[in-house]
Amino acid sequence: MLRDAQARAGDRSVLGQHLAVVALDGVAELAMHLCAYELSLQPAREWLKLLKQLRDELGSKWDGAGAQGADELHRSRNLVQHAGVLPHPDQLARWAADVERFVRGLTSAALGIDLAHATSGLAIKDTELRRLIDEAEGLLLAGDAPGAFALTCNALDAARRAWSSRGGSADDPFGGPFGRSPQFDEFRQANAAFQEVYDRLDVATFTSDLGEWIWLRQQLEESRKRSPPTAEDAQRALAFVVGWILRYESYVTRYPEERWRAWRDSQRAPTTGVPGGPHITVLDVQPWRATQASGVEWTFALSDLPAPDDIFSWAVSVASGDLRSAGEAGSAYLGLRGELKVRVPPDTTETRVLAIVRNLLADAGIALRRRDERLRQEEEDIAALAAPFASALKGSALPVNAISARVADPKHPQRSPAAVSVELELDDALNRELPEALSIVANEIGLAMTSPPMAWGGTVWFAPELSPESVVRWLSLGLERARAAGEERERVAAEGEQRRIATLASMRRLLEIQEPQ
Repeated sequence: MLRDAQARAGDRSVLGQHLAVVALDGVAELAMHLCAYELSLQPAREWLKLLKQLRDELGSKWDGAGAQGADELHRSRNLVQHAGVLPHPDQLARWAADVERFVRGLTSAALGIDLAHATSGLAIKDTELRRLIDEAEGLLLAGDAPGAFALTCNALDAARRAWSSRGGSADDPFGGPFGRSPQFDEFRQANAAFQEVYDRLDVATFTSDLGEWIWLRQQLEESRKRSPPTAEDAQRALAFVVGWILRYESYVTRYPEERWRAWRDSQRAPTTGVPGGPHITVLDVQPWRATQASGVEWTFALSDLPAPDDIFSWAVSVASGDLRSAGEAGSAYLGLRGELKVRVPPDTTETRVLAIVRNLLADAGIALRRRDERLRQEEEDIAALAAPFASALKGSALPVNAISARVADPKHPQRSPAAVSVELELDDALNRELPEALSIVANEIGLAMTSPPMAWGGTVWFAPELSPESVVRWLSLGLERARAAGEERERVAAEGEQRRIATLASMRRLLEIQEPQ
């Protein structure tokens, strides 16, 4: 940024001088704020007050070289922006030199680094993303533009995965509207079109120029097939990716999950420690009117809920539906801070309202107990499904990480049947070979299954009707076949490379023979 701003200072046009003043002042302000944050200071809004903060904090570590020129430039920037008054070009050249002295001295004193050795990654908070950017910039400085470009693309992919882990990605976890493996080409093409939209939405979140990402993808494809990226390409990609990462981290910093969690915790129903909850206190009553109904809305405060607020809110909604199904007038929902809203017809007496509320809370308690019993039974069923396979696999040589299961969906047993899952610790190459290998072995040994097995990312799902011994044999043989397939693939690739080298050498000898002396 400093070099770009200084380059603009040599432009004698009105627009060039205007941009140079703004850019140089922006570099100085950015350096001041970065150093203030590094020193754990709360930056003042006014330029001179922020400068004083830094002087007081750094003391004798910083001599303030260039500060006067940077201050004069800052004052001139206000005149340029608001009154259109440009400084003399010779004055701007002096300010450009002062800003460099100012920024270099300040960053050296506050950050302990020479600006000449500073990298783009210094501004990135995430250690893994910063490492990738630092390595990419190191390769670029060493003259390895293709390596720098590849690492920069890897950094963008890692940043997008980090954004996805925070729930921000627009990606479809099911692979598209037609699933992960659609049967027809038209459906696969439709999935690809949706994925393209998801990708563009994902990247556009933290960039003002989506065209740079489209260029990056085209350049990546170009480098794989034809010409390698140049140093200018690598620098351009680095600028785009660093900007994307910084905007992403700025978003994460300004919208911290901890603050949301703290706010949600503050909105929970109060607890008094008095047993026998929930306890009821009336807060308000107001008339309400809708398109086809009207009545009275009562507001009650509940304390000492028998379950977490979100779970008890679900129980209240179930109980409210049960009351309406039973012909009971009214509706209810539980809001923040334990506020229970109950709507009843206008002629409902206070005694009747209280009876409705008590019945509602009693039914909510019943719904909670049924839920707890269902979850307990589900845990027992899962343990019963997984136990025999866990016992059989324990004595095998298979690299098992975890064993789990899922029970059948009682409403849709055909669509979501019971299944057992085995997570294997495999490398990426074996994970790619394993699904096909397991399918082939299942046919070879005549493994009878009520539903087809699935293998994805080292986790294998299969029907619990299989015997544990047959599963151990199936997985062992499948893993052997996957290893053999991987070795065969590597052997074929190695032989192909040897043939390529031999063919190339033969062609060179042929050319040497035919080349006239």
